[in-house]
Amino acid sequence: MNVLELKDHESLPMFAVSPELAERIRKYNLEQNIEDMQTLGFTVVKDVAQDEFIAGLRSAIVRCCQEDKGQYFGITKKGISSDLLLARDPLIAEATLNPKILTMIEFMCGRGAQISQVSGSVRFAGANAMPLHCDQSWLPAPFPEHNALMTACWYCDDTTDEASGATKVVPGSHRERRHPNPEEVKAEAGARPLVAPRGSVGMWDGRLWHANYPRAREGERVLLHATYCRLAYRPLEDYGLELPL
Repeated sequence: MNVLELKDHESLPMFAVSPELAERIRKYNLEQNIEDMQTLGFTVVKDVAQDEFIAGLRSAIVRCCQEDKGQYFGITKKGISSDLLLARDPLIAEATLNPKILTMIEFMCGRGAQISQVSGSVRFAGANAMPLHCDQSWLPAPFPEHNALMTACWYCDDTTDEASGATKVVPGSHRERRHPNPEEVKAEAGARPLVAPRGSVGMWDGRLWHANYPRAREGERVLLHATYCRLAYRPLEDYGLELPL
């Protein structure tokens, strides 16, 4: 780890850590995860919560999606989604504040990072794939040296292969610091499944090219999508009001 002292008026270079953050990284055994983020642009954090918590979180996501009957992007009648979930269930709020995840968020988005968006999705057998994209899609290229945001997806079901509708990632694409062009979106060169067993949290740089695979397997793939942004950026959802948890 590149450990540097941080003064009150300074910002650390990308992928540098303060002594205090380095201590937490070691405490939670996240050394490999931060290396993954630098080299690959994504990682999978395991042993984040007990199985009982994951089961409760899954139920909360499904309930919210069913109540809202939201339409998930890229899926026609084969998936539902719901946004603005932070205040909908205490387990959802607890997931966004998990200390291991927040350690990774500080590493990628700096001190004072904000929750930008919290949504859930349920994909069924036959769900189509999303196209290749970057999550920080509103930024023009070239992207800044520091990423704008980071996504943390809580996998409430095993998504370990293409048939399960796994997230599709292009390793190292975060270093391009731009959006994929139409030819690259079509070719998906170098793409591979992000192997994420139930109860793990997949995390990726806002600059990473990613999508997902069509779901060919029966049953559901339930995810909580929590996106965090740097303090300098405006969150996608407004959490300035008191949340009635």
